[in-house]
Amino acid sequence: MNISRIATTCVTLAAVTACTSGTPDSTKVDTAGPPAASAVAKTIVNTGTIGMSAKTRWLMSRDRTAFIAVVDPVGVEAEPVPNAFFFGSESQNFQIRVDSVWDVAVSPAWDRIAYSRAFVIRGSESDTSAAPGAWNAAAQLTGIDTATLRTSSFASSGMSYARAVAVPAVVRVGGSESSPSGIPGKLYPIARGWRVRWTSDGRALGLGNNPARAQDDEFS
Repeated sequence: MNISRIATTCVTLAAVTACTSGTPDSTKVDTAGPPAASAVAKTIVNTGTIGMSAKTRWLMSRDRTAFIAVVDPVGVEAEPVPNAFFFGSESQNFQIRVDSVWDVAVSPAWDRIAYSRAFVIRGSESDTSAAPGAWNAAAQLTGIDTATLRTSSFASSGMSYARAVAVPAVVRVGGSESSPSGIPGKLYPIARGWRVRWTSDGRALGLGNNPARAQDDEFS
């Protein structure tokens, strides 16, 4: 999925704003020259799992200098599939794209992005247990012990063995911080965050409990 439609919308809005009003005067000579060409870039938002179908959502800041686009795929029988998002800020000269996300929320001031990193542990078709070392690998990436990860995990498939964990992270707009494992932003060693929401003043972040069913639109 690309964001070319969003970029085109921004260019159209800029063109409308630049228009002038008044009565045409054929005696006036335009010495300003042709208007500067607008640059339109195309970025792939989701490079991860596509799923059976997907929804695209996007939101623009009030000053129209920043926006976020989210691709939300869904699996067979509406099973949860990790999302992906792209954030761009013209005023901060900053952009970031992240895969493997359960949920994402921009702070009220548009200066931070909270998201829940998705970790999925799958078993083989002939074995209902997870692949050897998968829990240990997740523990190394998150800094959370395997016992806590197992206890805090939830079913992400109703057809095969798949356990998932949500771990919150926060990206500072304009910053370049990442976890030691290379995951964007500051990753917190907390196994919770199926849904993430900022408080109205942006001073606290709420982390939702795990879903009760293996459904992509399930509430916390």
